Amino acid sequence: METKRDGQGEKNEQDICECGCKNFTEDVAKAEKVCDDCGLTTELLSNDDQTNAGQVYGDERQTERVDPFANNRNDGLGTHMPILSPGNDANGKSLSPAARRRYRRMAQHNRSTHRPKDPMCRNVKLKIREMVGPDIARATAHIVDASCQKLKPWQEEERQKMKTSEKKALNCPKTSITRKKVGIKGESDEQNLQIIGLAIVKLGHRWLNTPHVDLRPLMKQFTISDKQISNAVSTISRGYKARAGKGWAPSPQQLNAAVKRDDEADQAIAHLAEDLSEKLTQKELDEVMKVFFEMMNAIGEPDIEGHLNNVPISMVVGCVMYSALKKVGLAKGNLDRVARAVGFTGAGVKNRLAQTKAEVESGEFSEGKALFANKRSSDRFGESEKGSSHD
Repeated sequence: METKRDGQGEKNEQDICECGCKNFTEDVAKAEKVCDDCGLTTELLSNDDQTNAGQVYGDERQTERVDPFANNRNDGLGTHMPILSPGNDANGKSLSPAARRRYRRMAQHNRSTHRPKDPMCRNVKLKIREMVGPDIARATAHIVDASCQKLKPWQEEERQKMKTSEKKALNCPKTSITRKKVGIKGESDEQNLQIIGLAIVKLGHRWLNTPHVDLRPLMKQFTISDKQISNAVSTISRGYKARAGKGWAPSPQQLNAAVKRDDEADQAIAHLAEDLSEKLTQKELDEVMKVFFEMMNAIGEPDIEGHLNNVPISMVVGCVMYSALKKVGLAKGNLDRVARAVGFTGAGVKNRLAQTKAEVESGEFSEGKALFANKRSSDRFGESEKGSSHD
């Protein structure tokens, strides 16, 4: 609402613009006034008896503390009214006894009607913000909602009419995760929040193209296993897709397959370099990495259209790294280390290499010959293979 004021009547210092003009156009809703002469905008102070409309409805409202993850279920309020009145109004004047009583009634009503319905949902959002920052937390908020909130009554009613398999798919994911045995779920409520939060961060990168986050340091920090994360990812993914299929959640959009494979390859390589550096010298590690990248280039990985496109890229990276270690004579004692770094077992890596070798020998995968080249001598490191400390 804009009103026009001219220069008639008594003016105080605040009614005169810096340019000397006394005529303003006031906007009470924005709590500002604009000089009709120079266009300078200044604050419009209000001295109302009961409240200060400039503070309630003005631009200051945008800086108040609110929950960045608010949704339409009234559980996203950033703060609640304190039960004790502030004592003074916005102008610093003492509140009357009637105003204090009114404030207490409003505060009690606020706390009674805005109580979170799914407190774990809010806690997971806050935990994600704590672990990886507010941007990813905001981007993945709708995944958290679908993973941690129960179905609405009308949705639950419809679910009860479905087949057993459909009903199971629409179970609340956080309930499915937290009711598993310890070792798959967390050992405490706090660890359950961390497991669910990291799983959603991983899915956010896969579905929403959010920035890639290396989860391994966080998993080590919170003592979370690969098994716990993989169970949470599959449970949340299955539940979210079931809701999306019914139109009860936004459909996930897969990250470009080539970009995703490249990102996963980079992460697996970084993990391998970190773990192998604990056992190899820097000179040995440099030599191994040089041979590793030569082999990766020879087989054309990572590639979504290559011969190994149906094999997880982390498994491909593990196999190539073990082949590189064998070629330079440093493989002994490092199979399990390589397998753990890429999230598989030593037996799995050996079986995949054996299958790949059979495909090379049959002519199906001729580029794979680079993985089974003759072994190099480890004399280049200043020691014989027989006497190597890595045996």
